[in-house]
Amino acid sequence: MARRSQRFCPICGFLLLGDHDVCLQCGTRLKGGEFDPARDVPPPQDSPYGVISTWNWFGTALLMLVPGVNLVALILWACGKCKRIQRRNFARGVLLALAVLLVASMLIFSTLTLIVLRHGGDPAAYFAAFPIINWFT
Repeated sequence: MARRSQRFCPICGFLLLGDHDVCLQCGTRLKGGEFDPARDVPPPQDSPYGVISTWNWFGTALLMLVPGVNLVALILWACGKCKRIQRRNFARGVLLALAVLLVASMLIFSTLTLIVLRHGGDPAAYFAAFPIINWFT
């Protein structure tokens, strides 16, 4: 069985899944669902579904290393200020991961703070209740 390549709409560059006769993004009627090498080419560079080059991703990675600028860029890209769908999804994923890590760290910190405060605010009094921890001190 021959492996089918990915198909893209020749008008808008949308990735076509399955054997559709109509593009789900722009509504362009397509010729049958058969593989046509002349039609099944990657989308043009100016399309929102165009491929982002390696150097473009490298520049994105360098931008993520700059404190403050990275957060502003991620928020702008996630809100749709970027014409590339891939970069928008990347920004949304990174912001979601940051939010999950922030909430998890806040829960851990608040839990540990409550445990220490429960024992009179003295961390040594709390850790004295665990003999195994005292073996390492």
